[in-house]
Amino acid sequence: MAAYAKLTGVVWALLTASSAMIAALWYYFGTYYQVVPEGSPAGIDWESGRPYTYDVDHSDGFIVIDPTLHERFVAARMVSGATVPSPLRHLLDAQGVYDLKHPGGGS
Repeated sequence: MAAYAKLTGVVWALLTASSAMIAALWYYFGTYYQVVPEGSPAGIDWESGRPYTYDVDHSDGFIVIDPTLHERFVAARMVSGATVPSPLRHLLDAQGVYDLKHPGGGS
């Protein structure tokens, strides 16, 4: 997310925690994620230029939490009409382009 912010110029607060705390947060909001092996051939990390060593399967969604830590908005999957900032568009693979054009439960 920090690299995305740097590339696109967005400004936001980024927080992190232990793996256990992050798992508890995502579990609370019903968001799925799992570390899985990288495909073959491995994709290339756009920031480092090196091959990926793992991938993450996850549900699509996000949560907006205000400064007082109150949940303000939850999106459980991709939003219809979503756009990708032009500096990032070339990073989408065929699946990413398809998912952007056809958002739904499986995207």
